[in-house]
Amino acid sequence: KLPQTEKYGLTSQMRRAACSIPLNIAEGAGCESQREFKLFLEYAHRSTHEVLTILELIDRLKLCESRDTTNLIKQGKEIRAMIHSFMKKLLTLNSKL
Repeated sequence: KLPQTEKYGLTSQMRRAACSIPLNIAEGAGCESQREFKLFLEYAHRSTHEVLTILELIDRLKLCESRDTTNLIKQGKEIRAMIHSFMKKLLTLNSKL
């Protein structure tokens, strides 16, 4: 629902960052070590920060209805928390090995 003027700006950047999240998780899942997998989870985690920042900008610049961004921000924070928990779980598993 962003304005056409943002098609190649925030919209494009948010799509790339949002796609990066599951792609990094998938790529990391194919790694041979948990340490390497954690690195890709960190990339995915950073991408959630990027998406959330873009959503905050959209909200502050009033480029979209606030109700539209509020739910997306909530979901993004939940996804970020899940990835963070997963990274911590991998660290716990590595320390027990």
